[in-house]
Amino acid sequence: MACGLNNWGQLGCGVRYENVNDPEHISFFDDKKIVQAALSQHATVVLTEDGKLYSAGRNSYGQLGRKTKEEYDASFGLVELPEGVKIQQIACGSHHYMAVDEKGLLYTWGFGDMEQLGNGKYEDETLPYHVKSKVLAVRRCIE
Repeated sequence: MACGLNNWGQLGCGVRYENVNDPEHISFFDDKKIVQAALSQHATVVLTEDGKLYSAGRNSYGQLGRKTKEEYDASFGLVELPEGVKIQQIACGSHHYMAVDEKGLLYTWGFGDMEQLGNGKYEDETLPYHVKSKVLAVRRCIE
């Protein structure tokens, strides 16, 4: 269920309009188990149990991590990760995302004008970029 600001389609309900006041069912995830979501200013990235990421919303800086025909996509689509990468954890800033895979490797994408992506550049990354760094520890709480 999703509700709230949807001016860039960030709720992933298939349409773009200012607000969704009543919770709306997102059928895209009916056959998937969601383990985490990260919501930036105008985009949403969802992590599923199988380590895949799905994004919806504004893509002006590449924050969806995938190609879109427009400056936004109001429907969820698969983030373009390198083959075989399974994500364990995600986080976001206002216009960028970070993901750690099962090996502890860090990937970043989106707005990079202030070097926040760790790629050594003042540039956006439209697809997940593997940050060359030490392996990060990943802990997952199991209920």
